[in-house]
Amino acid sequence: MYVAQVDRQGCALILADTWPEKIGKGLMFISLNVEPQSRGAAVAALDALRAELEAKGVPVKEGSWGYRLLVVDDPDGNQLFFNYPSATASGKNATEEA
Repeated sequence: MYVAQVDRQGCALILADTWPEKIGKGLMFISLNVEPQSRGAAVAALDALRAELEAKGVPVKEGSWGYRLLVVDDPDGNQLFFNYPSATASGKNATEEA
């Protein structure tokens, strides 16, 4: 059995080959914690992540799950969904309006 852990900015993904029948069927939603907590900061962080991944040759796609997503397919076919903050008609997200 092989296990690997990937850490970045306080987030850790633990990868294992324990269940080979599940390879390529994973779907993970990931939210970035940004400071200050604002829609603009979250969008800027995701745009910077996209630029970094693309600069390294990682294919990145736009997606939607009722809101905008940045989608990355791993080499096994699993998908990582990074969600952009949703906006209301006023252009603010729910936490900014509260």
